[in-house]
Amino acid sequence: FNLISSDIGRPLGNINYRLAIADLEQQILTVIDTLTQTSQEIQGQDELWYELQIRPYRTLDNRIDGAVVVLINIDRLKRSTEQLRAARDFAEGMVQTVREALVVLNHELRVVTANEQFYRLFQVNPDETEGQVIFELGNGQWNSPQLRSLLQEILPQQQQIVGLPITHDFEHIGPKTMVINACTLPQVNDEDLILIAIEELSAET
Repeated sequence: FNLISSDIGRPLGNINYRLAIADLEQQILTVIDTLTQTSQEIQGQDELWYELQIRPYRTLDNRIDGAVVVLINIDRLKRSTEQLRAARDFAEGMVQTVREALVVLNHELRVVTANEQFYRLFQVNPDETEGQVIFELGNGQWNSPQLRSLLQEILPQQQQIVGLPITHDFEHIGPKTMVINACTLPQVNDEDLILIAIEELSAET
């Protein structure tokens, strides 16, 4: 707040505080009038991020006699969150450009997400796919003994499967022969994830 001892007693509007917020005085008056605490993220002239909390100030005899303004330095948390978001956006962008169909499952083998190639290849849409157990998709087209063995028995032990061929008659696209690669991913929000990459083999192959 760029305060010095001689600022005591001066109106807040006369203080050249170093925060990127234009209506601080009005926010304080609103908190005093409504007795409702507020909180927001702001940035200072030092380019650090803070959480600004404004709370009603209640005296010992239960009178509202102003407001308490609290600044909490959240710069490290804010920047790490932004870095994680940027990394996630970058990863999602990369996933969408991969030639193979990709699908991510959680520990219950429910679809968390898939890329456009997956939806195009198997002629399904996100609404009927995400959140569903992979073995229950469509007409049970993924409910094959090979895939069940992969996901329930082999993968938990080996953590990676490379080049597993699977042939199946799919609901909308007919019989297909594919090569499946799968691996476990580092935990995200304390949740185990599985990444499956599916490459369709051509008729010549």
